[in-house]
Amino acid sequence: MIEVIEVIEVIEVIEDIEVIEGRWSFDDFKRWTRGESDAELFGDQYREDPEAVEQNIFGECGDAGLLELISNPDCRERLYFASLLVLSLCNVFRSGRSLPFHFSRFLGLENREVYFENVVVDAVRVYEKCEVINSMSNSNDPAITSFYKQVMDFRHDEVSLVSDFYLDCTARFDLKLFDDSRGGFQKIVSSDIKAV
Repeated sequence: MIEVIEVIEVIEVIEDIEVIEGRWSFDDFKRWTRGESDAELFGDQYREDPEAVEQNIFGECGDAGLLELISNPDCRERLYFASLLVLSLCNVFRSGRSLPFHFSRFLGLENREVYFENVVVDAVRVYEKCEVINSMSNSNDPAITSFYKQVMDFRHDEVSLVSDFYLDCTARFDLKLFDDSRGGFQKIVSSDIKAV
């Protein structure tokens, strides 16, 4: 008899769970992270396709929305949402200089207008992410302040890595086919040339 009562109580709890059909809105995420909704964010849908759930979060919240969610110290799953924001904001360091070549060297240069259009679109995306990063500088929350300082420190690491990559490329460049078979003068090029 006791087992039957426990089963009935579990069924009642299941019936009280809020169900949000389809994609969640930013307001749904805000309510859920504040504990105002008991819908299952990490239920069957997350287990079946976690990428779809994360794309829903990125699509509805964006960087500014994720920052708003984690700015609440009582945010449910704060670490999870902060890790999504890290993945998104650290993309500013992946952008690098985009060269106007197609991936295949046989296709040569991209169309000038298309290239410039893509550069502007990418610059806008990077700038918007940097606005979110910069907005963290005014936070009184130690977690947000730490997040901000770490991202800002990564800027220096990125400059160092780009410089290291440049120097590595120049050191690995094979110019043997340019050897002067007549024994001409060989100028030694300094490895201290700085990237422009």
